[in-house]
Amino acid sequence: MPSTIHYQLSCFPENPVILQAPVYVHEGDTVPLRCHSRSGYSTDQTKFYKNGIMVLASAADPNLLEDNTKSNATYACSMPVIRTYRGSDKIEIFPAPLGVPSNRMITFMPNRNRLFKGESITMACNMGNLYASYVWIKDDWEVHRGMYYTIASAQVDHSGIYYCVQTDWLGVPIKRETAILEVINGLVIIQPLLHEDGRSYSLKCYNSPEYSLQSTQFYKCSENICVFWDNDVIDSWNAPGEYRCDSELYRNEYVTTDLVSLHVRELFSQPELKLSHNPAVEGDHMTLTCDTSPSRHRQRTELQFAFYKDGQDIPRYGSSNQYGVQSAQLKDSGNYFCEVKTSTTNVLKRSPMLHIKIQGK
Repeated sequence: MPSTIHYQLSCFPENPVILQAPVYVHEGDTVPLRCHSRSGYSTDQTKFYKNGIMVLASAADPNLLEDNTKSNATYACSMPVIRTYRGSDKIEIFPAPLGVPSNRMITFMPNRNRLFKGESITMACNMGNLYASYVWIKDDWEVHRGMYYTIASAQVDHSGIYYCVQTDWLGVPIKRETAILEVINGLVIIQPLLHEDGRSYSLKCYNSPEYSLQSTQFYKCSENICVFWDNDVIDSWNAPGEYRCDSELYRNEYVTTDLVSLHVRELFSQPELKLSHNPAVEGDHMTLTCDTSPSRHRQRTELQFAFYKDGQDIPRYGSSNQYGVQSAQLKDSGNYFCEVKTSTTNVLKRSPMLHIKIQGK
């Protein structure tokens, strides 16, 4: 291995995590791949992938993968990083109840009529008669029968005006109440909570349950100078207008890098077994050469050679790439091949089979 490792460098894109990998890789190299984040965030939860399959990181450094590679491969890594987000929502406060009816004949559980996509909501209709029949209507379609109407996973198209209709035993409507439901596909929701006086609200800002809250501020948008705080009371008759909440949120996310492709260079070429002269004649000197060339980037790689006849080694590995027979005999006929390996790595290559037939004089 060379003493200096040259890494593939790339600027941080939107993705805050990159995989650092060597530019040049040869067969048998132990390849260091480092998972690195913009913030330098280190974790023992880093995950590495090779050809789409998870592989184990170094025991000494969880952000490092040391892989012995012999062929081209693609790599990626992922790690949890803290990502921050900004969310904003606004609502118009009118001098009249909005969303939550003042008479409380329709109540929401939880107590808000604006919710995030995927949340559960139950609307309860109680008009003073537990034995009456109730029908829920939206967009002129009956959606439910019963005092309680639950939406297990609210979607944006659940938004709209709902009517709870109390009927007698013949199905004739007796009373009707209206409720507005808003399902928002966003990070933040501002919710006005109507007080008992029917004219004042408390403003509350909710964030999506997938995120953690860092800070929140309330603004009266038309003025953009007054800052209101959570649960401040707004008098809808004296201070109507558009109100906004801005929140800074964060969460831990597993971020996966782009794929990095490593193209492995040959440490030495595929060996070829060559005969000094063909055909070989009985009594002649016969020389077999195991021909291979080391990479021009690794000219000093030490290679060892072994020769085989009919599957049996002739002698074992040595530094010479030649095997000689002083006086060839008919019994020296057979199928020959050679193997080449490095002395420091586990790279081993075998030549194609060469059939040699010794001809008699």
